[in-house]
Amino acid sequence: MTWAAHAQPGDEISFMGPGGAWAPAVDADVHLLVGDEAAIPAIAVALEALPADARALVFVEVASADHHQPLRRFLFFDTGLDRSRVSISGHWRTGLNEDGWQSSKREFNAAMEAEDPQGA
Repeated sequence: MTWAAHAQPGDEISFMGPGGAWAPAVDADVHLLVGDEAAIPAIAVALEALPADARALVFVEVASADHHQPLRRFLFFDTGLDRSRVSISGHWRTGLNEDGWQSSKREFNAAMEAEDPQGA
């Protein structure tokens, strides 16, 4: 949020809903949407974009870490899901600003690829 560092009293700002070019594939058999409480607006936009007869499963993490599920490992390694059928985007990481998260996200994704036992 570099714009915030340059904001001055009296500057006009506005807020918009989730953006981005991603949209759910209309030909998918089922849509799996997973996120934490911060992802609820983006998940809602994705659900609104689905055709009326689409099937979707939505999992939202809330307050307790007791129910943590390693979905990235499950989807790709345990079920063998083709990565081209998936769009995953984290939006924040504890202790990092937006620029820090964006640069560490590439490293995080590379580490996930390196863990793939099939060399995907």
